[in-house]
Amino acid sequence: MGKFNASLRTLGDSRGVPATVTVVEERISIEAGDQEIGSWNIDEVVLEPTGESVYRLEVDGDRILIDFEDAGTFRDLLDSRSRMRSRIKLRGNRPKKPTEPKPAKAKSGPGPKTKEPKAKPKRSVAVTGAPAAVSSKKTAGRLDAVLTAAEEKWGGLLPSWVFTKGTLTVLLIMVAAAFFVPNIVSLVLLIAGLLTVMFGAVVYTDTMLATRWLPGRMTPMHVLLFGVLVVLLGVLLGVIA
Repeated sequence: MGKFNASLRTLGDSRGVPATVTVVEERISIEAGDQEIGSWNIDEVVLEPTGESVYRLEVDGDRILIDFEDAGTFRDLLDSRSRMRSRIKLRGNRPKKPTEPKPAKAKSGPGPKTKEPKAKPKRSVAVTGAPAAVSSKKTAGRLDAVLTAAEEKWGGLLPSWVFTKGTLTVLLIMVAAAFFVPNIVSLVLLIAGLLTVMFGAVVYTDTMLATRWLPGRMTPMHVLLFGVLVVLLGVLLGVIA
């Protein structure tokens, strides 16, 4: 059991509300003053550290930030609980020893001899294109490693679909198209940037929409800055064209 003093706030807010976080066995509950915010099973919520003392709690599509006064003790409590669950899982999943089959008794008396068929010599088949297949697999493996490393570094600020091969393919196509049809690419960037700025303005004015729609540690200010950068890139490409 653990009881921790903390501060609650939504994404994009700088001021928090004093609260108390209580962890009892398999449940976590949050109270703000005399009002209970909620009580959930620990397996139903997502707790992700976003700083030295700040955790992001996600449950039922809602996200809030919890700033603990004693984050070290809370982290130790979660670690001890995860270690205990892993020990119980290992004890319950021990493989059973396989039973050795009993040897069959040989029948007495000579049996009829059977002629063993002669094994046909195997023909060696030359495989063509093997080096190309191996090199393509290596390239795909390196690309997956780069995308995984990028997601681990920036996954808290960007949605997961950004770190996919499809998104990378679209970006490469746009870069290639910028050399041949720069006017069209400039128009696409301007439209995408303006839509992103409009979306950032909407979530900036409504914190509840920001907590529901923005992933991880992304804030409305990040959306606005990204939209402005895309608009400037479209303008620059149009001027060059």
